[in-house]
Amino acid sequence: MKYITAILLTILSGFGGYSQQVPDTITGNWLNVPKETMTIHVYRSNKGFSGKIVSVTDKAKSNTIGFVIIEGLTYNAKTGGWENGKIHNPNNNTTYNASAKIKPDGMLEIRGYGAIKFIGAKRNFRRT
Repeated sequence: MKYITAILLTILSGFGGYSQQVPDTITGNWLNVPKETMTIHVYRSNKGFSGKIVSVTDKAKSNTIGFVIIEGLTYNAKTGGWENGKIHNPNNNTTYNASAKIKPDGMLEIRGYGAIKFIGAKRNFRRT
């Protein structure tokens, strides 16, 4: 009986650690694809998850390095995605609602939209 209890506790504690790490899978550096012109760094902030531009290939856009492009994404365990965030366009200072998910192929898909989630634009990123 002691062995069964020990095994169950090990398994259950493993699930607890895993569930806490899932929201953080979005963190790290991501390169936009297919153009590969910008890398963003996604990190945990006091507003949820945020992302800032850390590198660009176009020297004319080097002034955008450090620009916080994503903020306020919160993890939704039911959908397995991040929601209720904002995405900022550094070219014209417009702000849109944002959501994100990691697709089965490991790509990060960020969706920017206005009032209706299904009408908007998607951008894909590959982890670097």
